[in-house]
Amino acid sequence: MKGLVALPKQGLRRSFSRFSRFSSPVLCFGTGMILFLLLWLLCGITSAKTTIVYWIWDLNQKPATEQLIQMYHKAHTDIQVRLEVIPYGEYWNKLPVALAGDAGPDVFWVNPNNYASLVMQGALLDLTPFLNQDPDAMANFRRMLPLLQRLYTFDDRVYAIPRDFDTIAVVYNADAVEEAGLEAPAKVEATWDWNTFATYAQKLTKWKGDQMVRAGYMLAVWAQGIYYNPIWSNKGEIFSEDGKRCTLSSPAVVQAVQWLADLQLKLRVASGAYIPTGKSAMETNGSWIMRLYRQQIKFKWDVAELPLSPHTKTRGSSLNGLANSVNARSKNVEAAVDFVKFLGSKEAALVLGTTGTVIPSHLDAVMSYFKPGVLPANQAAFARAAAYGHLLPVNRYIGAGFEARIDAAMTDILDGKVGVEKALKEAEDDINAMIKAALSRAEKKE
Repeated sequence: MKGLVALPKQGLRRSFSRFSRFSSPVLCFGTGMILFLLLWLLCGITSAKTTIVYWIWDLNQKPATEQLIQMYHKAHTDIQVRLEVIPYGEYWNKLPVALAGDAGPDVFWVNPNNYASLVMQGALLDLTPFLNQDPDAMANFRRMLPLLQRLYTFDDRVYAIPRDFDTIAVVYNADAVEEAGLEAPAKVEATWDWNTFATYAQKLTKWKGDQMVRAGYMLAVWAQGIYYNPIWSNKGEIFSEDGKRCTLSSPAVVQAVQWLADLQLKLRVASGAYIPTGKSAMETNGSWIMRLYRQQIKFKWDVAELPLSPHTKTRGSSLNGLANSVNARSKNVEAAVDFVKFLGSKEAALVLGTTGTVIPSHLDAVMSYFKPGVLPANQAAFARAAAYGHLLPVNRYIGAGFEARIDAAMTDILDGKVGVEKALKEAEDDINAMIKAALSRAEKKE
């Protein structure tokens, strides 16, 4: 045919033969590559790590938390934990929204103020069956501080594993105490009471003319660190046992708050300046403050247990504790639960303690937080306070929103605007109205 060149048959066979000899290895190589890629993809799929997201809110606790995650990764190479630190001011706005959708973390911190409401919303995974199936995990849970075991058990079901706790003690300027010729509070803590404390505050207060240059006591509107403690020492309570009635106007509460008001208004020994400024000689503060104060305070200082109520001969300290929970909607429940069980182990607790991050709630690791040979010398006062600790009050009907109303009453009291009995009774009435409204809404839903 025109335009076509005829090839000899032999040449055609040779050409095909040359092509066959050349293409056979190419085809084999190509086929091998395809098989290799398929195997690689298959291995990649089967060895892909499960990623769980962990939310916390305290940047100061990030280093110890990262250390815990590294420990967990070494023993669980198939699980990747991604830590996210959400500032506290944003945390409780973001978390409920995230948990209501599918964007929430797998594991996250909870506190007493928000725990009950999250349980009732169905946001927290019930960990009870997982603990029942794991004797070691259950044993660790049973070694947690008993108060926190009870706190994070709701209707006999466990929805969070306790992590740490804190208590309150008196922090004092030891140089100022010595200068005033007073015996160290750490030496008299077994017997000192409100009256002793007030005497110390008077002798530690310094004036220059009409100006106070150093207060004997730092007094501010702060429930956990200040005004709850004398209330509990005096055997007062914020709510009735069933939570349906606020009891701020009870004699025990009024008496305790009156003592605080007298320090400010009658004895004039209080100011809002914290210890490191040198402008106050005593304050009540939490165990978490020691790490910071070791860096900030330039004088000799120590701590002592809170004073006894002279009326009841008992003490009371706020006790707060965080815990780890699992998102009920987590897509990685098995991995998330396993991680939370690890966080509840003695080994994890020792990391929190030995790094000086927080007091672990695991009883076998509590004392690892305290450092012999460094200030404050009597730091174990914070550990002893757990024996008379009181959980921060949370009302199951109105949550923790009531505290702002008490703060407002305390502000008026300490400013001398309203008397103690009147201010507390008005706050009590307002809070009872909140409870009544919440109960009414609940009845309508039923």
